[in-house]
Amino acid sequence: MIKRIIFLFTLLVQYNNTLAQSDIEVFRKNLQAAKSDSAKLTVYRQMVNENEIQNVDSLIKILEEGYQYFKGTNFEYGRGRILAGLGLIYSRQRMLSLAEEKLKEALNVFSNLKDKNGIADVCNLLGVVEGRKNNYVGAIKYFIQALKIFEETKNTKGIVSSYLKLGLANELSGNHQQAIEYYKKGLFLLRNDTTDGDYVNLLINMGTINGRQGNYDTAFKYFSRALELTKSPKFSALRISVYTNLGNIYKFKGDNTKAALYYAEGLQLSEVYKLPDEIARFKLNIGILDVKTNPRKALVLFQEALKIADETDEKDLKIDILGSMVGANINLGNYKEAYELDDIRELIKDTLYSVEKAAEIANLESNYQLEKTNNEINQLKVSEEKILRQRNFTRTVAILLGISFLTLFYFFFKTIQLNKKLKHRELELQNANQIKDRLFSIIGHDLRNPISSITMVLELIMSQRMDAESEEKILSQLHEDSLTTLQTLDNLLKWGVSQMNGIKVQPVVFNVRENMLREFKQLQNIASRKKISMIETVPDDLTIYADPEHFRFVTRNLLYNAIKFTPNGGTVTLMAEMKSHNEVLFCVKDNGIGIKKENQKALFSQFGHSEHGTDNESGNGIGLMLCKQFINENGGDIWVESEPNKGSVFCFTLKSQI
Repeated sequence: MIKRIIFLFTLLVQYNNTLAQSDIEVFRKNLQAAKSDSAKLTVYRQMVNENEIQNVDSLIKILEEGYQYFKGTNFEYGRGRILAGLGLIYSRQRMLSLAEEKLKEALNVFSNLKDKNGIADVCNLLGVVEGRKNNYVGAIKYFIQALKIFEETKNTKGIVSSYLKLGLANELSGNHQQAIEYYKKGLFLLRNDTTDGDYVNLLINMGTINGRQGNYDTAFKYFSRALELTKSPKFSALRISVYTNLGNIYKFKGDNTKAALYYAEGLQLSEVYKLPDEIARFKLNIGILDVKTNPRKALVLFQEALKIADETDEKDLKIDILGSMVGANINLGNYKEAYELDDIRELIKDTLYSVEKAAEIANLESNYQLEKTNNEINQLKVSEEKILRQRNFTRTVAILLGISFLTLFYFFFKTIQLNKKLKHRELELQNANQIKDRLFSIIGHDLRNPISSITMVLELIMSQRMDAESEEKILSQLHEDSLTTLQTLDNLLKWGVSQMNGIKVQPVVFNVRENMLREFKQLQNIASRKKISMIETVPDDLTIYADPEHFRFVTRNLLYNAIKFTPNGGTVTLMAEMKSHNEVLFCVKDNGIGIKKENQKALFSQFGHSEHGTDNESGNGIGLMLCKQFINENGGDIWVESEPNKGSVFCFTLKSQI
């Protein structure tokens, strides 16, 4: 999981060299030479910020000595900074209880000193600790608190650091669009300082987002730039992250040889710096490359990685390793072991993220934006009062009657504009709250019933009151219900995002076949259960200019609907061809139950209604509505041609170039 590697490095690693014994001696000499408490504090902070912590005990010992020294001199600012440094070191070493204890003491020191930047720095570090505990809600609370303070003090470095951490936490929580917004803001602020460590982190994270969206060439450019900027030894830890991501890119593109080279480089560097989570991750990735050709070798690597993940209690990492071990055991014919490992994996997954946490995080973001908007409204009210005072003053200047008249007219006009702006802002806030309430209401209605059904079926299976044949049929149906529920959730969330934030189009020129092949192959597995033939006639060199995510969403929904309404043994065909010099035509054809003429007119506009499929598959009608919105926003058109019992053909057009 690329995002997990990024999260560990960018939140917890400082940009540093090895703290050898000679370095310790140098720092002690520098401490003795420092003539003031401020100078000594500078040396201590340099030790934390510029050195990798292989010799953790020595570094902690020196910092504890510094803590006692500043405590004796009553230099509270120095004591607070030393505590923050200790909290950072303990956090790196996953000694989270100690880290939290030191950081909360530091927070108390800076609060008494009313040092806003100190408070914000510690809030960011406390957010990191919460992130390491997989408590992303708590992490985001701390990060938003830090961001507010840094914005108030106009601390650009602190703002970028908060943007970076908020982006990572949102990415891990599934709020990808919000994560991208934070990354873009950070890159803009650092556009004139590309040697800053946070700039490298932002490049890596933007590469990760593009990689997750299938834009491998764009992701490769971000990672290559990051690799170029991490040649210095102080960026060694970040370089490990780049190796991981480049290896993943080549793996996704099918070049296992180059992927293995980057994984090997990263593993070697991780072992040098004694980073257990990263060592386990590289062993997992190398094993995945061998799982089909040499499953026994891969299984050995997975077991070594799992042992490390158990020691560090990295749940996300354990989930990934167990999933790969299931596949390796299946390839070896060890079905019992595979089944048991999959049970363990599901139990761990159940303890992690939930829909309720996603909603809580979304509410945190909404509250933060609401507070900012209220501040802007208050500022507008202050401006309006100032204008009114100026207008009253001009009335007293009788000598300049002509000028007074013009001035009064001007200020009166401005007042009307301000009032309109205030009313517009209030309507926007009310609309945003209504959309949010409607979204979660729909989620509760559309998802509760199928999930309840799944739970009851599982309880029935666990009761062991069914024969093997019945159990197999029910499990097959259970799998179909799960896929339908997942499709519903994906459509609902995309609809909610489009309603709250509007549809944002990020068009690029990309190869059609590369972007649709993943969706096509995934749906082939679903079609095979109904014995439906899937046919595609898409030229290899065909390209279009559109948003790749929107294109994949439309393709996936149209193919899924075609399978849904096609009877067993039917055929679904995906076609693409150049319609003109700058327009490509796509069609999804099926020989299913068709659509009545009276239902076709409202097909792309209705909400919350859908016919059942040939196997009684359910839906909610959101998918086609979103398809039309996405196609229209990308400059294309979409329509349907259908007759009852004769199948349907859904077609849409997109531009072939800029």
